[in-house]
Amino acid sequence: METPQTYLSLYLSSNEQRWSLFITVVIALIILTPLCGLFFQCGCDWPGFGLDMRCNIHQANLKSPCPWCTSLARGLLSVGVAMVVAVVVAMVSIAYLAPRSQVVTIFAGILFGVVSFIVALGGAAMFTLLLI
Repeated sequence: METPQTYLSLYLSSNEQRWSLFITVVIALIILTPLCGLFFQCGCDWPGFGLDMRCNIHQANLKSPCPWCTSLARGLLSVGVAMVVAVVVAMVSIAYLAPRSQVVTIFAGILFGVVSFIVALGGAAMFTLLLI
């Protein structure tokens, strides 16, 4: 008796898909804080260079502190939406590039996933600024 395949299991059925998804998520998590600093000019930096130590949320009486660092809900929602977009784009791009070599497929999935994460996170940042 065969077990029914879920939507996710169809897209994560190969090693290329799993590796591309894993590396995309790791890169997205690493570049998240510097992108926060870039989008909001708040002082957030790369891991190893202070992360959120210089974020403006640590300054008293600030008129407009970093919206993602001050509100966990806004930050998680923005990052969550961007992460879902990145994962879907990475998985779909791999499905279309499957006949290519393994290295090309993994690299393209990572590239499409990370770029879509940055674009989606930028859109989420703009939306966050509109809500403030």
